[in-house]
Amino acid sequence: MLAVRLDPDLEARLTAVAKRTGRSKSYYARKAIEGGLDSLRRVEARRPLRKDEEEQRKIGQESLQETRSISSTGSDSRASSLSE
Repeated sequence: MLAVRLDPDLEARLTAVAKRTGRSKSYYARKAIEGGLDSLRRVEARRPLRKDEEEQRKIGQESLQETRSISSTGSDSRASSLSE
């Protein structure tokens, strides 16, 4: 559940569209939020990473490579070195 305060002009416009189309104000609010989030996602995908985000990406890639290495060899080299 989300409650949003709208300025009177925006609420009047939303109410008019809802009445004219027979859809609820919630429907249009949901669609507007979905569209806004999609736009933000596209903008975020194009912006350069901050230094901390770049570091997190590198750590994630290293972890993924390690996981692939373990699954391709069938064993964890760290585990075998511990048992020696």
